[in-house]
Amino acid sequence: EDGRSTWTMVCKHSNAPVVSMKWLLNGLNFFLTYLEHLWEGHRDAPGIAYRQTLSRHHNWWQSTGFKVVLSTLPSRETLLKQSSLCVNCPEHEVSSVLDRDTKDMLSVLPEIVRSAQSQVEALHGPQTG
Repeated sequence: EDGRSTWTMVCKHSNAPVVSMKWLLNGLNFFLTYLEHLWEGHRDAPGIAYRQTLSRHHNWWQSTGFKVVLSTLPSRETLLKQSSLCVNCPEHEVSSVLDRDTKDMLSVLPEIVRSAQSQVEALHGPQTG
């Protein structure tokens, strides 16, 4: 441990919502992996992220349904035009601010989420479905 025990304490608690925590972390990991691949320029970022994160938890039916959802996820270019994601940002700066902020977020957050996933798995075992 690195002296930060709050997350570990939550995970160890007998009433901890373990399945909910696992799915929340799985969803966050998928989304961050999708953004990582999108920012790396992969055209199939949603598919790559799904195969790397959630596919092992889905049966054939769930996987088939989720693949339909994947086709609706926006491209990097579409995201960078979303002024609603850039509060109090001049229109001409939206793209550059979102690009910068996304890169900053991706330099930190995926490691935190994956570490939390590892801690939950170490305490409660791997997710079974």
